[in-house]
Amino acid sequence: MIKEYKIDENKKREIENTQYKKHPKWKKNVWVLKTFDVIAIISPIIIIANYYIRFINVYWDLFDSIITALTVIFIIIMTKIGYIRILRFTCDDSVSFKINETLIVTDNYFENSYKPDGEGLDETRDIMRVKYKDIDRLLLNKYHNRLRVWGNMRDTRYFNYEKKDLDYSRHQKRGTTFYLYYESSDEFVKTLVEKSGVELEVIDCPEV
Repeated sequence: MIKEYKIDENKKREIENTQYKKHPKWKKNVWVLKTFDVIAIISPIIIIANYYIRFINVYWDLFDSIITALTVIFIIIMTKIGYIRILRFTCDDSVSFKINETLIVTDNYFENSYKPDGEGLDETRDIMRVKYKDIDRLLLNKYHNRLRVWGNMRDTRYFNYEKKDLDYSRHQKRGTTFYLYYESSDEFVKTLVEKSGVELEVIDCPEV
């Protein structure tokens, strides 16, 4: 038996656009984003009011104040955008790390293959294979919509997959994460539980 679990692109986009906001670090820094908004509103008002109250060359002072206010708003907005990008990257948790991904389940093992985002060449490909008997722990987090698997895994990387240009192939005990954006994700989880005989732990809360 060989079955491929195809990616539901709509579900993947949904997780990509919401997952980072569920990260504890994002929630802790929401106040910083709100502070940017408050400063962006208050600063122009203070600048314009300051020029207007002085009543010196009112027309030109007001014109200058508007230009200054717009400049301040622009700087604040760009700073906020930069901060959001850095914070989102930190909280993204590699949701978008797997490019051109395939997930295959067989009678004895499952295999996850993908191009790692930002690593290697376009032809680089990582292949992770896990035998069901080597799975030690399964943790389903409903809040993050992801499954974590721990056990003995075989990790293989090809510099160029088409030419079979091997970088490394090794076994190691570790954990890995699957965001459940596949078609029939529930079936995938059920298969791992049944084939491995490992009890599925289920939580529904924020987790790093």
